[in-house]
Amino acid sequence: MSERLRFARPSVLDAIPAERHTVIEASAGTGKTFTLEHLVVERLVRGARLEEVLVVTFTEKATREMRARVRATLDAIVHPRAGDPRVNPAEGPAWELDAGARTRLLEALVGFDRAPISTIHGFCQRVLVENAFQSQRPFRQVLVEPRRAFGRAFRDTLRAILAPRAAGALREVVLRVLEDTDAPRLEAALFPWYLERGAPRPSWDRARFAAAMDGLWTPAEQPALAQRVREAIGRRDLAARVVKQLGLLARIAERWRANRDPLEAILAVDGWGRAEVVKDEPARAWLPSRLKGKEALGAERAALEALLAVATSPFGVLVHELVPRVRARLDAEKARLGEVDFDDMLRLVHEALEGPGGEALAATLRSQYRFALVDEFQDTDELQWAIFRRLFVESRAGHVLYVIGDPKQAIYGFRNADVHTYRQARERLMGGAAPVRLGRNFRSTARVIDAYNAVFAEGFFQGDIRYDEPVACGDPSRRAIGPGGEDAPAMTLWTVAGAEKPSAAELRATLGDRIAREVKALVEGEPAPLRIVEKGRTRRVGYADVFVLTRNAREAEAIAEALARHGVPHAFYKQDGLFDTQEARDVLDVLRAVADPSDRSARLRAWLTPFFAVPLSSLAACRDLDPQHPLVARLFRLRQLAERHDGAGLLRALVEESGLVRRLLFLDSTGRGRESASGDGERALTNIQHVIEVLLEESGGRRGVDELVARLEAFVEGRAEPMSGEGAVQRLESDRPAVQLLTMHKSKGLEAGVVFLAGGFTKGGSGDRHEPLIAHEDGQREAWLRPVPDEVEERVAREAREEDERLLYVALTRAKARLYVPYLGPPPPGAEGALAGLERYGPLRGPLRWLDERLAALVRGGFVDGDAVTWERVEVRPPEPRDVAADRAALEALEVREARGGARWDALREAHAGYVLTSYTRMKSREGGYVAPPLEGEGGAGEEFTGEVAEPAPGAALALEEELDALPGGAGMGVFLHGVLEDLDPAEVKAVADADAWAARPRVARLFEARARTSGVDAAHLPAAARLIHRALRAPQRFGGVHLEGGFCELEERVAEMSFHYPIPERAHPPLEAPRPVSEQGEARPFAIERGVIRGVVDLVFERAGRTFFLDWKSDRLPRWDPAALGAHVQANYALQAKLYTLGIVRLLDVRDEAAYEARFGGLLYCFLRAMGRGEEGSGVVFERPAWEDVRAWERELRESRTPFGYVIDPRGARPGRGVTGAGA
Repeated sequence: MSERLRFARPSVLDAIPAERHTVIEASAGTGKTFTLEHLVVERLVRGARLEEVLVVTFTEKATREMRARVRATLDAIVHPRAGDPRVNPAEGPAWELDAGARTRLLEALVGFDRAPISTIHGFCQRVLVENAFQSQRPFRQVLVEPRRAFGRAFRDTLRAILAPRAAGALREVVLRVLEDTDAPRLEAALFPWYLERGAPRPSWDRARFAAAMDGLWTPAEQPALAQRVREAIGRRDLAARVVKQLGLLARIAERWRANRDPLEAILAVDGWGRAEVVKDEPARAWLPSRLKGKEALGAERAALEALLAVATSPFGVLVHELVPRVRARLDAEKARLGEVDFDDMLRLVHEALEGPGGEALAATLRSQYRFALVDEFQDTDELQWAIFRRLFVESRAGHVLYVIGDPKQAIYGFRNADVHTYRQARERLMGGAAPVRLGRNFRSTARVIDAYNAVFAEGFFQGDIRYDEPVACGDPSRRAIGPGGEDAPAMTLWTVAGAEKPSAAELRATLGDRIAREVKALVEGEPAPLRIVEKGRTRRVGYADVFVLTRNAREAEAIAEALARHGVPHAFYKQDGLFDTQEARDVLDVLRAVADPSDRSARLRAWLTPFFAVPLSSLAACRDLDPQHPLVARLFRLRQLAERHDGAGLLRALVEESGLVRRLLFLDSTGRGRESASGDGERALTNIQHVIEVLLEESGGRRGVDELVARLEAFVEGRAEPMSGEGAVQRLESDRPAVQLLTMHKSKGLEAGVVFLAGGFTKGGSGDRHEPLIAHEDGQREAWLRPVPDEVEERVAREAREEDERLLYVALTRAKARLYVPYLGPPPPGAEGALAGLERYGPLRGPLRWLDERLAALVRGGFVDGDAVTWERVEVRPPEPRDVAADRAALEALEVREARGGARWDALREAHAGYVLTSYTRMKSREGGYVAPPLEGEGGAGEEFTGEVAEPAPGAALALEEELDALPGGAGMGVFLHGVLEDLDPAEVKAVADADAWAARPRVARLFEARARTSGVDAAHLPAAARLIHRALRAPQRFGGVHLEGGFCELEERVAEMSFHYPIPERAHPPLEAPRPVSEQGEARPFAIERGVIRGVVDLVFERAGRTFFLDWKSDRLPRWDPAALGAHVQANYALQAKLYTLGIVRLLDVRDEAAYEARFGGLLYCFLRAMGRGEEGSGVVFERPAWEDVRAWERELRESRTPFGYVIDPRGARPGRGVTGAGA
């Protein structure tokens, strides 16, 4: 290395200051990565050590690419090769490298694995681990999935708030919100707010809200106010409505002044604001608009506006008060367990830098890194900027920060990326000076560049980010030529038109058909209509040269169907394509359930996947399965593999033990299996196996399930990529080149010879009314809750448009040789006749409308010249109808094959059937269900029930009896009464002798109101329901040697809503009275569960005099309450329940012989609420205590019969050798 070497140095480096913070703005195709790569080498040539140059990229794929490119450039310098034009160039700028410089570069190359090139999350994780003491974090941290961790903390917090004895207005707010949704949906709605870094708006400040409420008028002021309203408005009908609304607010204010409860007041204001005054106009919007411009009512309008500015919705209260509680609980749990998620990494580093040890940590990091180069800086956020600002910009030791990006490509606002932060950072770094701009495009032909320059240069971008310095072609040798070698058109505009206005579906179908025919012509046409000249070679367009860009997956599916009809090979290619599939989400759902088998919602999602293949129609029956049910047991078995950190064994078991291959390949081939989201079983199986292979490669087979979940979650959300270069790309069923279909967002960073724009016609977004609406005020990000003030609505719409404009810039600048763009505006001058009498789709509501507006202006000005830019009318083509007849024929053919199969098919059905989860309700429903007695005449036929029944005596208080008898029946009332009995405090019932006084207690009233709302019970029935329950619980009782003088409210040792489960007895199981088999170590020996599980929920279990009793509340309406009528009713409807529940409680108590039974089991009670307390002691209560021999006989019948007690319990029979393992009961 003694020779001096010259190596080509990009001239752009001359514009980048060596020792000053710099912003580099790189428009699409201008060589951003090339510049960044050579800037690293520039720092090394100037004497920096490799370890001192920190490079931060946006994705792991970009990290790998950057590492590979920097390493390759260093290798080219250290080991110059003959023929490399960069070595000793005859002209142009070059590095002059002496022996010392080349030695330094050699050392960098040899130690390149130490190069600090990583994503922002990788950098932050390294900071936390390497500086654990200063950052006050444990050395080993477990990566967790944020969605699952949030859900766990959310459910714990919600349980605490909704606990039966919990109090507080926040509980009532939660219950109000749950009237319109359920807990899983509320969790999903709040999760984006947990992630959101913008300040929630409107703000929820109790003091400001109190001041606004105090500022409202009083009922005493209402008459004078009404007179002023009539004078100011004039119209009597309108004035009357305004007066009514003002009066409603006055009453809310009066209630507020009485109790000063802000959450109660916010519920009242929300209820007022949501009520429609006239059709489609809620009071919150209607009243301010009617007061506007009325000077005489200015004070009231100001007071109302002050209230509405701080009066958030009940959901908004949860955003402001519940989400912080969940966050605090989750942070504490993560700190205890040493867990972090991706967002935590940035937050913890920022907190460490700003905390007590921040100066020491900053000094440590500054001693490591002198320079930082941050890629894709337009996608930064306030937290990332704060970290780099602290380390480099606020340093006084000459540290330098280079950031590179393109604000025109800032399209990830929904991920907290914030172009406003980019602009603030640019101002801070450049101090008003212009950034360094890369102005030459090396991707596209000059004609393509001219076409999109015309679109974007003037009149397109409406915000502060513009395209004031259009790029020039950096490689004039790059061309697109036609059949005769002439320059081919760079852009073609397609106008879809028909005799009637096309629908959105017709527009997509027409474009799909036209794209398919055009692609075939480009690739297969003779002579070739389009050839690409690049790097001195001329070639025709291939299928792999084509991108079709859409706004969302639905639009892409329509195009895919058209391509398939025309035989055009295609694939949904994306950088994260594999992890965008349903199969990746299926694997993730199963791993989430394995990580926490007790999470019901996670289990339900897992059981819908092909790993379990529970039909949707059967899912409701699987909501509350017992731990010994085979489905749950399998999850726990997989969990055991996970706890051993046997990731490889866990992932193999997912495939090998699930019957997945048979289900996806064999069953789907006959049309009877699960139809995969990918279109066929082979595709689905390929994707699942690929996902599992990637996880095995990433984990080395040694990661726990939480880390597997976190890693896969990051892949699915696009926050990370597999370390293998193409690990995220779906494997194709063949190696044929294919047209790539992808969204505009996913196209960022990619390029293609030919690009078809085929989406963005309709409005995007999730449609969730609770999703944050993003707007900025003085550069600060705000996240607004609906409904928003008009001024905010305008800001939200303006910023959404600006992001749409940037998205379209990304889409159009992917093309190297040609663009095809839908255009719905007026035809070019002279072509008006082509659209005479025809209609076009409209109005556009998606991003494409902004492009269409700009194109319309250009077209009017002669943009379409028939040479570089062409225009074509496309006739509307209706969507391809589904061949229903063919589907029906296929189904009939399948049914014929099944019928012919006979016993063989019966055997297959039995072999592949699921395990049984049964209960009293299910068994009873198979035989006709509940038998309602007639409300007139004699009721109750059948075998006599032999239990004790107390005789009700005719009493006084006839008015009360009539009131209670008038309470309606039905499932809703039953659920309501059971819910109240489950949640109430019996000590309160015992303490208050008067039913109405008890019902008036605030907590009791809230309980009744909340349960009524969720059960759909009319509030008019609440007084009678309260008296019914109060009387029933205080009625004296005597049964089985027990005397409760004060009624059931005396019970202290009690458990409400206790569940039990036990395996359906089988011949191979030990009988009830036999000792439990144990191993040599004394542990319970497991046995196989072949038939399934019986489950139940007991309303109340209590202990008295050492014996355990169980009680079932009954809200049935009967024509008579005498002992015979009650006994007959119980026998007809609840005898089976008595047997199953007695067996469940006996097993729960581990009773194995008659002596234990006599000592520990008290009996069962059926308590008919409407009859309790009507007469003598014990009225309305049926008590039964079966003999031990009866219990043993019931257990034998369950074990030996497929129809025990005359009810079907197991339609399949046992399947020897195919059960799961259970420990018995």
